[in-house]
Amino acid sequence: MELITSLYVERDPVLVVKWMTIPDMGYVIASRYNVVLIHLSRLQILTFFSLRSLAPVASRLIAIGFVSGNYFVQVYIIY
Repeated sequence: MELITSLYVERDPVLVVKWMTIPDMGYVIASRYNVVLIHLSRLQILTFFSLRSLAPVASRLIAIGFVSGNYFVQVYIIY
């Protein structure tokens, strides 16, 4: 239950307990939203697939980049 509640977004400033790391939460995010999640950073590229569906849907792709050691930004991939 703790993982599910950690994904709820609040309008107030986000507390440290709501911060996430992609290697820990990538599969949770991909499974919760049924998407393919791509994480890009200078050190590594990670791809996470939903653990609930059999085949990923190509139109349901989310790419995020980790920049300046602090921020996640959405990356638009044109294919």
